[in-house]
Amino acid sequence: MSRDYRVVGVFKELPSNTHFDFHILVPINAVDFEKAPWVLDSWPSVNTGLYLKLKPGADAVALGNALPEWEKRTIPSITFGGQDLSMADLITLSLLKIKDVHLKGHPGSVDRAPGDVRAIAAFTVVAAMILLIARINFTNLATARASQRAREVALRKVLGARRSQLIFQFLAESMLLSAIAFVIALVLVMAALPVYNTVLQRQLGLDFGGMLVPMMAALIVLVGLVAGLYPAMVLSGFRPARILKANKSAAAEGSGRLRSALVVVQFAISIGLLVCTTVIYTQTVFARNIDRGFDRTGMLIVRTPGGDDYKALRNSFAAEVAKLPGIAGATFTSSVPTDNSSNNNIFEIPGKPSPSPLLISSRTVDYNFFDVYKIKVLAGRTFEEGRGGDDYTGTEDDKVARGGNIVLNEAALGRLGISSPQDALGKQFYIGVGDAENARQATVTVIGVVANVAYRSAREPMEPTFYERDEANMNNLTLRTDAATSAAVNAAVEKLWRQMAPQFPYRAEFMETRVNAQYAQETAEAKMFAAFSLLAIIIGALGLYGLALFSAERRTKEIGIRKVLGAKVKDVVRLLVLDFSKPVLIANLIAWPVAWFLMRDWLNGFEQRIALNPAIFGAAGFLALLVAWLTVGSHALRAGRENPIRALRYE
Repeated sequence: MSRDYRVVGVFKELPSNTHFDFHILVPINAVDFEKAPWVLDSWPSVNTGLYLKLKPGADAVALGNALPEWEKRTIPSITFGGQDLSMADLITLSLLKIKDVHLKGHPGSVDRAPGDVRAIAAFTVVAAMILLIARINFTNLATARASQRAREVALRKVLGARRSQLIFQFLAESMLLSAIAFVIALVLVMAALPVYNTVLQRQLGLDFGGMLVPMMAALIVLVGLVAGLYPAMVLSGFRPARILKANKSAAAEGSGRLRSALVVVQFAISIGLLVCTTVIYTQTVFARNIDRGFDRTGMLIVRTPGGDDYKALRNSFAAEVAKLPGIAGATFTSSVPTDNSSNNNIFEIPGKPSPSPLLISSRTVDYNFFDVYKIKVLAGRTFEEGRGGDDYTGTEDDKVARGGNIVLNEAALGRLGISSPQDALGKQFYIGVGDAENARQATVTVIGVVANVAYRSAREPMEPTFYERDEANMNNLTLRTDAATSAAVNAAVEKLWRQMAPQFPYRAEFMETRVNAQYAQETAEAKMFAAFSLLAIIIGALGLYGLALFSAERRTKEIGIRKVLGAKVKDVVRLLVLDFSKPVLIANLIAWPVAWFLMRDWLNGFEQRIALNPAIFGAAGFLALLVAWLTVGSHALRAGRENPIRALRYE
């Protein structure tokens, strides 16, 4: 059925951070529901969001708290199976601030995928951890190289400088470095934003209005203070008399343990990020490739217009498509796997009245659905054309009068209290027919049980589902194609569609693409965590490189004496490498339990998930240790090759 509309306005392009993504707006009125008037006054048909504008001074929290009692008073009960069932048990209303929709999701219809507040929190923590590693590097290197500025501090004190002046000077230097680093970082961020947006499928940008500039300034000061405070206290605390004595080492005594502790912290962070990255990536790959209960290879989903008005178009198009080369099967369904929609139906077990409605998800399929999708039949049979009771198509009166046959999935057995697939065959149930105010019951008989099919992502449990054959409710055409020629087949199907239905846009998508889209967020998070982990390891390695250089210089005389006494280059390398291996090994003992706890909590968000393999933790720890060995080993090798005579002249 077509309808004419008049354009009365043009709206401005919507920003990327809205949850709306529409091109045309049409009003809701009775004409739109002339063939389904019950949608407008049927409580179970809550399938959209309601936007409320509260009066000035209204208390949103109090209004939200009053909703449950309002539901009990307002939502009517229905008579089903000879008993009254409360519809309020099926509906939960809640209020959500419109500014919270982006991060918390929308209880009704959402056009664009919402943001993930957990991902934002995780990335914020990771960014803070990487910044902490950088601050640790600054503190370590500043205190380690304190001897180079010891005489400067001593002379300034002799000339009358107070300690507070020296502290101010060193903090100012630290904040100046922080400001320079911030400018460089800002340039890098602006250059990397296009890549970042591509990976996360977002449209983020830098808006220098509002609070952004003051927050940037505060970050520069905070980083400078936190990174430079301890070195400033150490450097300003030198005693002039000790420093100015001839041949007296000016190295900061007692700082070795602190530096080792800080190395432990930064490598613990790096190892933890490596573990998290590996777990997220492994779980994402697992979720994308688990057995979903059907064969998705080469499956093409074509969306066709619904309703009785386009029944002839759908059937003739399906018949013509089936003649195309490369098509191995075609079937209509009400919804396809990866659809987030579900249509719950009231179930009642004869002779076992339930105090509250028992809901089972309903999927309408064609006769050959199970064959085209290659779904395993566990018991009984599936729908057959011409078999009495298999076709549930008809009016509400027809369905109540004659009933019909259904096929259950394995998950529905537990919901209905059935012990095995064989025991389900022949059992009869009552299902709801009509709207809530005029609910009636129709008797259905189980003719078969099939394996579970994952309509949702691995985060969701398998839905208890029953399948019925009702031609009026099917408008999704699934085509089984040869994977090798699927692109060519898609082009041929599109060409045929434009010939037969030029008034409708061609909407088709491969099942593999839809499955991957379900895990696009996890895939993007894995990529970002991998980038963060690499950055953390690089920053940690740079700090370790500087410390190794300082340690080799500080132990030059010791190394020379060892070589004179017969030590070989490999002995010197082993000495320095083992010295820096201890903090990394301790870091593993800290990082492993923390990462295990965090990843266990993250994996609990998936109904189907991997086990936390100890090999992941061991590999991350070994990689961090290998980075430390390579970083320190290069300096140790150079120090071990130095001429002992030069080493003994060091002081």
